Amino acid sequence: MRLSTLMLARNAVIEPDGLFHLNGAGANRVVSSSYPTIARLFVIAFLAFDPGEEGAHAAAITCYDDDGKVVSSVPGLHAEIKDSMQAWRLSILVDFLIPRPGNYRIEFRVDGKSLGWLSLLAAAAENAVPS
Repeated sequence: MRLSTLMLARNAVIEPDGLFHLNGAGANRVVSSSYPTIARLFVIAFLAFDPGEEGAHAAAITCYDDDGKVVSSVPGLHAEIKDSMQAWRLSILVDFLIPRPGNYRIEFRVDGKSLGWLSLLAAAAENAVPS
């Protein structure tokens, strides 16, 4: 299996035909005047499967702080792939608990294997860099 897209967005809608509508795609920072705070972001992932990879698959999204400690986790995402030509398009709204300003890593795993990760910067409002 291959991860072709992994991104964060502020808003996402998937139409029944698979078309995505994204707002704030490529989000990579959170600015808050107080911590801990919640970063409410959509995680968008597109997966492609090879022949022989049909069947049940489980995914998880985990957010780590810069010390490698888990600060938020979304386990138990499931898909049943019936045909290797089928893609798994995932859009899930996640409330990431961000305990303090710093650098965070959001990892996407399928069947226990890391397929990709994203960086997220959390900044104090008085130290924020304009987007």
